[in-house]
Formats: sequence, structure tokens, C-alpha cells
Amino acid sequence: MGLIKCDKELLSKRYNLSATDECYYFLDYTDGGYSASSSNQLVFNFKQPISKRGTASWRYREESVQKFANLISEIQGLCENKFTIVIAPTSKRTDSPDYNDRIDKTLELFKKYCPTVIIERPIEVIRDTIPSHDGGNRDEESIKNNLKWVGFKYPPTAIVVFIDDILTTGTHFKVSKEIILQNDSRVERVVGVFLALYSYRE
Repeated sequence: MGLIKCDKELLSKRYNLSATDECYYFLDYTDGGYSASSSNQLVFNFKQPISKRGTASWRYREESVQKFANLISEIQGLCENKFTIVIAPTSKRTDSPDYNDRIDKTLELFKKYCPTVIIERPIEVIRDTIPSHDGGNRDEESIKNNLKWVGFKYPPTAIVVFIDDILTTGTHFKVSKEIILQNDSRVERVVGVFLALYSYRE
């Protein structure tokens, strides 16, 4: 279960991405629901809503978070080069009771393996919205207008690593990448690393 680079063919199927975008993933997420594959099961558990906290199924969320952290820690050169790691903005403000901290928790665990990396949240959400996977907006301009730049707390590395769970259309990555590059000239490249790639039916 190693890191896979999105080639030109895969990028062409994400209508908001192009050959200049750098995206990597670990798992293939397919149609068919939870039982379709072990990868689907891991993704499903990872994306459990915060309302499940404290229930019997929550331990599977925690196990999937640990798994993602382990996978990130195995990326060659990531720890040694001390890259700036960016938490992807979600559909909710961080002060919302519905905010899901799965990426935060993943990176907290990852930092135990790589204590020298800097984890940042330079982009914040303005208003709570419906998640894309629940039918929320995937319009690039609407997403961009609901994000605000707050900047890096520490000087970023030239290459910034953007961590998110699912790569579907690529809209959220594309918008976040543009915001980072437009607002901080010290950043030269933004590389996306995702738990899974949503594989479209042919």
C-alpha cells in the first residue's frame, strides 16, 4: 500500500486538475459502498461523522486515522526534508460543533514519527457548508469565496505538502493550491497527498 502518483490520464479525469498538478494517493476508493473493498472500508471508517464519537464504531475511525498517519510517515524524504505540511480546509469552521478533526488527528500522530515537520493551517473556512460528498457545492468560485487566507505561522518550505482524504474532482486542492501560491511567494510548489483516489466508472 505505497504512495501512487497521479499520471496525466488520471489527472485528466479530474476536471479541475491539469498535468501541472502534483497529486499522490495511497488507496483506490470505488463505487459499491463499504463492502466493495478493504480500501473502501478504511475510507468509510476514516470519514465517520463527528456524531459517531463515543459509539462502538468510533474505534474504527481511530484505527483508520492511525493507518493514514502510518502511511504518511512512510513517504520517502518527508521527515528528512522537514516539509511544511498543510491541513486541508473542510466544509466546516474549526470552531463548529460539526467540525471533523480527522486530518488534524492524523497529522498529530504523524508528527510523533516526524517531530521536526511543521503542520500549518494557512487557509480557514468562513461559513459552514454541506460537504461535497453529501451533495455540497463543487463550484470552484463558490469554494474559493468561502475560504480566507490567514497565512503561515512559520516560514514555509519551498515545497508545501497538502494533506486531504479523498481526491475526487480536485476542486478543493486546486483552489487551495492557488490561494497558497498567490499569497506566499516563498512557496514554489504545492503537492497533494490523499488517503484515496475516487476511481470513476469507465
